[in-house]
Amino acid sequence: STPRTLIKYCFKLLDKFPEDTENLYYVFSMLSSLDKKTPLEKFVLYVERYLANDEKNKSIYLGLTYFRLFNFKKSIELLTNVLKSDPINPRCLLFLSLNHLLMGNEKDFINVSSMIIPTSDSLFMSVYFINCSFSGFDMDKKEFPNQKEISKSTSKLLDLLLKNEQFKVVEHILSSFKKMDYYSILPSLPFYFCETFILNNFLIKKK
Repeated sequence: STPRTLIKYCFKLLDKFPEDTENLYYVFSMLSSLDKKTPLEKFVLYVERYLANDEKNKSIYLGLTYFRLFNFKKSIELLTNVLKSDPINPRCLLFLSLNHLLMGNEKDFINVSSMIIPTSDSLFMSVYFINCSFSGFDMDKKEFPNQKEISKSTSKLLDLLLKNEQFKVVEHILSSFKKMDYYSILPSLPFYFCETFILNNFLIKKK
């Protein structure tokens, strides 16, 4: 489907089931995949309007969306506010850690991501692998279940890092994954990384 059709479908879904807040995450994910600013700004207006009486979920979904709009200060403010009353909220912790990653705050990224209750979600698993690589955690060198989806998700995080010009963090991820031999656990990852680098016109010298 075309981006316009997808956007139309997303907001139709929200209008049809306004009480189902999980649809908000699905729509946020779909709109984020388009890499377009305008649909996400429209989503912000939707959340502010339809969740006006639900302060917690409003703050969560605004926090997620501002992260994707690279407004890290606003995103951190909103997510941190939710964590004051719900300190182990996994979605808030996940995106708070991603804010720190994209800002180049590796220490804060490790501290926050280490607090997340593990799930099988591919985005969480990407954060888990990056955390473990930075921490020098050795893993059993067997292909990981759902490794292809995790590889795609990890590559997408690298794409966001490149767009935010966090080249040192990208280099650290690459060197850490190589040092810990995570490519044997996620064999699809090098292919997705190469695709991301090509699309971003980012050249890496192979040693």
